[in-house]
Formats: sequence, C-alpha cells, structure tokens
Amino acid sequence: MKSKILIGLLVVLLSVLSGCAGATTPSATETTPPASTEEEGPSISAEEVPRITIEELKALVDSGTDVVIVDVQPASVYSDWHIAGAINIPWAMEISEADIAKLPKDKPIITYCDCGPGESDSADIAAKLIRKSFKDVKVLLDPSIKGWEEAGYPMGE
Repeated sequence: MKSKILIGLLVVLLSVLSGCAGATTPSATETTPPASTEEEGPSISAEEVPRITIEELKALVDSGTDVVIVDVQPASVYSDWHIAGAINIPWAMEISEADIAKLPKDKPIITYCDCGPGESDSADIAAKLIRKSFKDVKVLLDPSIKGWEEAGYPMGE
C-alpha cells in the first residue's frame, strides 16, 4: 500500500517539475511553426470578409472594371436566376481545385447568394478564397441578388 502511495506521489512530483521546466523553456510546439496547410493566405472568418453594396458593384461593372462575379447558389438555382455575367461555384464544405482554377487572382472577385442576412454561404466561399491567397474578394451585401434584380440591373439568362 505504501509503495502505491509513494509511486503516486512520485508521479505527481515529476508532473509538477516538468510543468515548471516548461514554464521557463519553450516547448517544441512553441518554437516550431505550425505545419503548413493547403490554405496559404491570411486566416480570416466569413464575418471579416469585406462587403460591397449593390450600387458599388453596379458602378464597378459600369466603369468597365474586369470584375469576377461568383454566384454560390446551387447550380439548379443559378441556371434559372443569376446576375448577368456571374459564374457559378456552388457552396460546398471545401472549394475544389477546379473551381479555384476558374478564378483569376489578379481581379476583384465578388461573391453572392440568396442566403439572407449575413450572406453566410457567399461569405464562407469568400473567406476560403482569401485563405487561398486571393487578394481582392468581397461579398455582395444583402439583399444581394434580390436587390440587384429589384433595381432593374441585368440578370443572366
């Protein structure tokens, strides 16, 4: 019985001592940079992605700016209802390499959906693109495609 108690105390003592040593000496995880992931750009949440209004997007289009508009709605919705000139990259848990290859890194990219306040799906895709090192990515503010259509702006066929 005494040996079990003694072993237990020894384990506790070693744990405490190793914890103290770690306080003054950086651990391997503190000095080693995190392993790289396929996402190379800055860490950003969907809520932190810059937004753009319908009017600002229309002004970009009217000025001749070569902007890429990305509709993240399901393909079946896109085929019936999308902003003129938009390409379709439906929202998914991960954005595919094929979808990434469709997008130029040197042009402004605007994502949109019809997902209501917070623009959740389009903001998620936009954040993923930023993490993939796309520099100029914004989300079209709600009411997004509905507001675009209500304003009488061009719709795709």
